[in-house]
Order: sequence, then C-alpha cells, then structure tokens
Amino acid sequence: MAQANGGTIVASGDKGPFNVTLLASPSPPSPEVPVHFTLILTGASSDKPINTATVIALPNMPGMAMPGSSPARFIQTPSRPNQYDVDIPVSMEGVWIMNIQIVDPQLGQTSFEVNLKVEKPSAPWGIIIGILVALPLLAGLTWWLLFRNSSKLEDDEE
Repeated sequence: MAQANGGTIVASGDKGPFNVTLLASPSPPSPEVPVHFTLILTGASSDKPINTATVIALPNMPGMAMPGSSPARFIQTPSRPNQYDVDIPVSMEGVWIMNIQIVDPQLGQTSFEVNLKVEKPSAPWGIIIGILVALPLLAGLTWWLLFRNSSKLEDDEE
C-alpha cells in the first residue's frame, strides 16, 4: 500500500507499548539508492503521539558479513514530532532484515524486525526506447544529407 510520500507500508500495528506505521521508499529497494524509512509513532491502541522516543535501526543481511552495516538513528521531523526518518544504505541485492528498536522514557522499549527484499534496479526503458527510435532517424537523416548533394551533381553533369 503506497502513501502520499511515495513510501510503502512495511510494518504497522501495535508493537509493545507503541503503535507503529513504518514506510519504506523506494519500493522495491535497490542497492543504488539508500532506503528511506519513515516511522509514525503513537501509543498502543491510541492516537496519542509519541515524541520522546529514541529509534534505532540495525540492518543485517543473514549469512553475509556486511561491512558498513552499522546502526542508524532515526531523526524526528520538526513539523511532525511523532514522525521519525532515516536513510539506510543497502549495498547488495537479497533479503535484508531491519531490526527496529524503540525506547521511550515513559512507555519503555520494544523491538521488531522488518524483512526487505532488495532487488536489481529496473532497466531504463525510456532511454533504451529513445535510442532505438533515434538511431534509425539519425541514419536516415545522415543518408539524406550525404546523398542529396550527389543527386544534384548527377543532374548537373547531364
């Protein structure tokens, strides 16, 4: 399900004392662009915004020792204090597990995991189609420019 900011919901519902909505973009993630996570945090089974939490993401690719996969801290959005954002680089294709840890001084703590399938980026079809259309046009234009003068020369010789 896509949201207005272009993110796709990857987790939602009550997680311990919190209600979370976690969005990821781009969808699907690719190794070339860091995954942007947006976490909207309220109290469990309520609409009370939680704006005093510390949120950490721990990226992990099972079976692979991923250098540079260090914990990333979510930053609060000033205009929406219960919204937290972070960009996490994913360096290769495959299934990544993001362990999200939430700690709040009043409500306590919880953690949950989100699986992300990082895929090869799609082919740049617009560029490929443009090249396939442009090459024959350029060849035809080149032929016309080269041989239009030779037909004038043949007419002049007669």
